[in-house]
Amino acid sequence: MRTLHAILVACTALFGTVRDTHAQSVLDRSKNDDIVLVPEDNAAMAAAFRKARASLDGFLKLLDAPPPGTHTYSVKLRVSDAGFHEYFWVGNLKRQNERFSGTIDNIPRRVKTVRQGQVMVFGRTEILDWMYLDDAQRRMVGNFTACALLTLEPPQAAADFKKRIGLVCD
Repeated sequence: MRTLHAILVACTALFGTVRDTHAQSVLDRSKNDDIVLVPEDNAAMAAAFRKARASLDGFLKLLDAPPPGTHTYSVKLRVSDAGFHEYFWVGNLKRQNERFSGTIDNIPRRVKTVRQGQVMVFGRTEILDWMYLDDAQRRMVGNFTACALLTLEPPQAAADFKKRIGLVCD
């Protein structure tokens, strides 16, 4: 479970002013359960959000009837507090029509209005990314924001990380 938590943390981003982004890599930050600062106008992250939203219907169909060997269905939400925006993976998803609930899987670093393990209730329009694990394919499906974050890494480090967690970025 710690490995999965590290994967999810590696794929969590905080948008805001970038300070000292080269001091630690995205991968180093994930090992320390830390956040990654990404500028609001980052093109790769904006594209990741668009791709996730465009494919959300397919994800929700799988969430409603998960195929055998798939698990850890999660979505990414944005929480704002005191001028900061922090993004969290929310797991243990339950759906009631267009309303959802689930628990925050990450430790908040900047926002103080939520805590890890807290149940969130949210609407479809609040979902910014999605992911699940597929044991048969030995891969992580979705998690477009992780692919965007990995564009900040040296190519070999990004390739190694994708291979380790089974993430496919196109």
